[in-house]
Amino acid sequence: MINMKRINSIILFLLFILNTQLFAENKIFGEYEYFVNDDKTITIVGINANYGDFNIPETIEDMPVTTLAKQSCSKSTMHKVTIPNTVKYIEEEAFADNGLVELKIPDGILYIGDRAFANSQYLTTIVLPNKDIDLGKGVFVDCPSLKAIKDPDGNYIGDENFLVINDSIICYIGKEANVIVPSTINGVEIKKIANNAFFSNRTIKNVTLPNSIVSIGNSAFEECRYLERINIPDDVASIGDKVFKYCYKLTDISLPNKITVIPYESFRLCIALNNVKLSDDIEVINDNAFRDCKALNKITLPEKIKHIGNGVFENCPQIKEIIIPTGCLYIGDKAFNECTSLEKIVIPTTVTNFGANLFWLNRSLKYIVDENGDSLNEKDYIVFENKIIYYFANEQDLVIPQNIDDVKIEKIGDNAFYNKTMSSIVIPENITEIGQRAFMLCKDLIRVTIEGQTKEISPYTFAMCKILREINIPETTLLIGESAFMETDLKNIIIPSNVEHIEKGAFANCKSLKEVYIPNPNTKFDKDVFFKSPNVIIYTTEGTTADKYAKDNNIKIEYLK
Repeated sequence: MINMKRINSIILFLLFILNTQLFAENKIFGEYEYFVNDDKTITIVGINANYGDFNIPETIEDMPVTTLAKQSCSKSTMHKVTIPNTVKYIEEEAFADNGLVELKIPDGILYIGDRAFANSQYLTTIVLPNKDIDLGKGVFVDCPSLKAIKDPDGNYIGDENFLVINDSIICYIGKEANVIVPSTINGVEIKKIANNAFFSNRTIKNVTLPNSIVSIGNSAFEECRYLERINIPDDVASIGDKVFKYCYKLTDISLPNKITVIPYESFRLCIALNNVKLSDDIEVINDNAFRDCKALNKITLPEKIKHIGNGVFENCPQIKEIIIPTGCLYIGDKAFNECTSLEKIVIPTTVTNFGANLFWLNRSLKYIVDENGDSLNEKDYIVFENKIIYYFANEQDLVIPQNIDDVKIEKIGDNAFYNKTMSSIVIPENITEIGQRAFMLCKDLIRVTIEGQTKEISPYTFAMCKILREINIPETTLLIGESAFMETDLKNIIIPSNVEHIEKGAFANCKSLKEVYIPNPNTKFDKDVFFKSPNVIIYTTEGTTADKYAKDNNIKIEYLK
């Protein structure tokens, strides 16, 4: 089993190595390029060794060689390499695309990084210490000649198809398309499929797991692009993050009742997946779990569901209906974005926390009802607490109401009016917060009146409203966010005296913008506030930050008296 206790220390070590690599001076010793770490150990970053057998030294400058850095020995024609026992870390792709035929990993090894020996076409035998090692993704991927992983005494660690440590399948090195994982190997009962065990295997099509399996680790079958079918045994209680991500041909999956959580990105980009049976006891579906499942047209959520994470069904364009059971409490950001065929969704009144951008680009959505069938969109708005989440209608001259169903409206959520067709908007005085992209891509919008006490024009709020010509920014505004008015048709704008900060690209690509009044002597400007807005003239007083910004960026200035 991969030793999870070491993971934090390994990460800290790798961050230390990265930091050292950024500032240490590389040196040359014979065939080696290396640097000295702060702890007086050696990291080899390159080897000029394009010939048969090669021995990596234990020490350089009387200091132990402990790390073989990323790609340090890759793309060489060495046939055999001896790695000394001092080496503890073999980093990402260290021996990738190599001519190795045989390889012995030293007893002192703690960590082998992602794709460390990937695409070693001639590698036939690996000698590996029979102990817990932290293995990255695809350590031996695309090694078509690999026939055996053995211990120093010449015994298989597992068998000719599977690397087994303790009770876990660590790596599959077989060549079969139809894989039957045995329940015991060399007398050891197999209980776990470890992290990355089948990662990026391009051969397997069907996998049968034994009933002895109780867990399947992170990325265990990630990038198995030809995998079509796999069974999940009844005693499996957990599956890992990204466990089937990029399994492009996987069509069916059934999760047993002991699984209560569907992890992060577990089925993302399973583009052929169209039949999913979830266990009755699932309570949490984590972020992006079914994102980009383009063939998924129906899914039944279990009654115990409490949490639907960010982007869970984002870009599932075949789904037409989703029923969220009563008892669900949370729906995350973008949970149903780009579900372009979604016509109806049931959201129970038990949901107390809505994320942003729930229905962005859902042009087919007609019915949003609660568990009793009562419409949530009959008054054109979805409102949660005091925030407008979504606007359904396309009224030409829109006056946003101060109250909806006796609820005082104080906030406009992210993307709430995204890509709508109104020509004018009045935002009432009780609105104090306008979310990101709230009115972005409203291509018919000409005039905006903000009566409210907003403190911030959020990033991209009115971006790409291409014929927007008139808007007032309230005196209460402190911040104008990134690209807030990008690609609008504004002719002039008054920046209120309270504005403290204007972020990058706030008025970028505003070809018609000419007069910009900035009375505050201390407003902070990010880079490229007026990027590709060639006609801008800044009106300000001499010696202000606006004066300096204009001069530094070759923008015309007119001084106010």
